[in-house]
Amino acid sequence: NQNDDKAEEEQIDKMEDDMFLRCIESNMLSDLTLQGISSIAKVYMHKPNTDDKKRVIITPEGDFKAIADWILETDGTALLR
Repeated sequence: NQNDDKAEEEQIDKMEDDMFLRCIESNMLSDLTLQGISSIAKVYMHKPNTDDKKRVIITPEGDFKAIADWILETDGTALLR
């Protein structure tokens, strides 16, 4: 019975650890400010699916080919007015 009590207590500790880590994660994602460009709120990294955002190369045969490279897209810009 002592082993059962100990196992149950460890299970409760693990659940508390999970909740603690989730709270820290939530806090970091919502309250932590990274130093950077103030007019850019968020940056997304993705591989484009459409040809208009792919890099175009010229093959040795002289044809055009669209290559999907990882790109960064932003919410906001840092262009000067």
